[in-house]
Amino acid sequence: VYQRKGDYAKASEHFLQDLTISEELGDKQGVAIALGLLGELRSEEGEFDLAIGYLEKNLNLSEELNYRKGIAKAVNALADIFRIKKDFTKAINYYNRAIEVARLINNKLVLGESLVEKGETLIAAKQIAAAEKIHPETLSIAEALGNPDLLFKAKIFSSELAFAMGEKEVAQKILKNLAKDFTSDYEQANIYFWLFQITEKEIYKKKSLEKYKKLYSETPLYLFEERMKYLDSKG
Repeated sequence: VYQRKGDYAKASEHFLQDLTISEELGDKQGVAIALGLLGELRSEEGEFDLAIGYLEKNLNLSEELNYRKGIAKAVNALADIFRIKKDFTKAINYYNRAIEVARLINNKLVLGESLVEKGETLIAAKQIAAAEKIHPETLSIAEALGNPDLLFKAKIFSSELAFAMGEKEVAQKILKNLAKDFTSDYEQANIYFWLFQITEKEIYKKKSLEKYKKLYSETPLYLFEERMKYLDSKG
């Protein structure tokens, strides 16, 4: 609850209490879970070195326990951090591990999300052919599951891929169709952000910035702050 409200100090206090209690009880899985929560919290704040420390401990303990759900969460979270830090090789390696574990435990939702994130990282790393290769499976899983969040992410990936391949009209069409069905502030902020990337139209920059400012006022995520800085820099 505190994390969702952006009260990171209070959330951290609770997670540290959970960690202490789990350590005192000798509950190794509880320790792994608490470390993971602390890592994800620090990542949301943009405290990446601290986050990596927690998540690596979480990963090591989850591996020791053969706690596959914990492994999948840890490698995904680490991949996300290295992607933000633009260490794309490390990010892709961690996403590959997440994909492998998701297949082992037959968790289609985690698999779909990991494929999306790997695909977007491949695009950022200019490995367009590799991104194109995993795109069909990504979209297929998202459509089969019908999970709105995953479907949204997969369609954004589709648009990013089309844009990277020089298909601007296709990329715009995907985003404009998305805008009709996905209307939350987060979704609209993301859609307008990518429409601005493609078209460089001021109206899309303005709409995206307005949405991100609102989102940041409610939950001060590092991602929202970075998007605002980027859009502001485009004067």
